[in-house]
Amino acid sequence: MKVRFWGVRGSVPSLERNMWRYGGNTSCVEVIAPSGTRFVLDCGTGLRLLGNHLAAASNGGAEAHVLVTHYHWDHIQGIPYFQPLFSPLSCLWFYGFHSPALGTDTVRKVLEAQVTQPYFPVHLNSLPSRREFRDVDGGANFSIADTRIRTCWLNHPQGCLGFRLESPAGSVVYATDYEPGEVALDRALREFAAGADLLIADAQYSPEEFAKRRGWGHSTWSDAARLACDSRARNLVLFHHDPNSTDSIVDRYLRSACKEFPETWAAAEGMQFHIRPGCVHAHTGQRALAGSATLKPESE
Repeated sequence: MKVRFWGVRGSVPSLERNMWRYGGNTSCVEVIAPSGTRFVLDCGTGLRLLGNHLAAASNGGAEAHVLVTHYHWDHIQGIPYFQPLFSPLSCLWFYGFHSPALGTDTVRKVLEAQVTQPYFPVHLNSLPSRREFRDVDGGANFSIADTRIRTCWLNHPQGCLGFRLESPAGSVVYATDYEPGEVALDRALREFAAGADLLIADAQYSPEEFAKRRGWGHSTWSDAARLACDSRARNLVLFHHDPNSTDSIVDRYLRSACKEFPETWAAAEGMQFHIRPGCVHAHTGQRALAGSATLKPESE
C-alpha cells in the first residue's frame, strides 16, 4: 500500500518562500492499494500536480476512486485542473456525503456546480472522461477490489467525513477537518482510528491558536497526538497546515508532537509511505522534514 502527499495545506494555497519545504497546495493524498487500485483523498490544489503526474505516465488517462471528505473550497478547488478529466481514456468514481439540502446525487451536483460558467469556461458534462458519482454517509462500509472503505462523521461546519482504507497490506485513516470537543464524535473517531498503520490527522493550530478559533472546525498538534495515542495508531501524520504556518512553525509543531507520540511526521508535498504487513516505511521525496528524529528512510 503506497501513500503519497500532493497537497498538505488547509483553507487556501500558500506561495510564500518560507513555506516551500512543506508545500503550499491544499489537501490531496493518493493511496495505491496492493491490487493497484488508486484512491484519491480530497481534491484541493494538489490534485493538479497528481493529474499532471498521471497524465505523463498514461497518455492522459487514469482510473481512480476519489473520496471527498466535504465540499469546502480547499478540498475541491483542484478538480477543474485535473488533467484526467479531459481524457476519454479516464474512468473516475467520485464519493462524497449526502446533503439533505441538495437532495439525491449531492456529490454530482456540487462538482457540476463548480465546473461550469461563470466559475469555469466549460461544463463538467462536456468533458470526455467517464465519471460516476456516489453519495455516502457516516458509517458507510463498502469494498473496492481488495480495499475495504469505512466512513465516520467528523465535527466540522456543514459536515465532514473521515475515511478508513483497509487492505491486505495495512490501513490508512484520513481524518482531516475535525474539531475535538463533541464527546460522542470524539469517541467514535478514536474507535474508527483504532490500530491504524497510518493516521493522517488535522493539526492546523497550536493549542494557543485553537483557543481563539473554536467553532472553526479544526484541531491542534496536541489533539492529533492524543488521538494517535488513544487509538493506538502506529504512525501519525500532522496534516492540513494553516496557510499562515511557515516551515519553522510546522517544525515546531512536529517537535512538540513527537514528545507526546514519537512516531509522528508532518505532511510535506512529495512525502511517501509504503505500508506492508507489520511494517511502515517512509521517505520524503524532494522535501526534507526538519525536526523529525524518527523518520525511517525507505531502504529499497
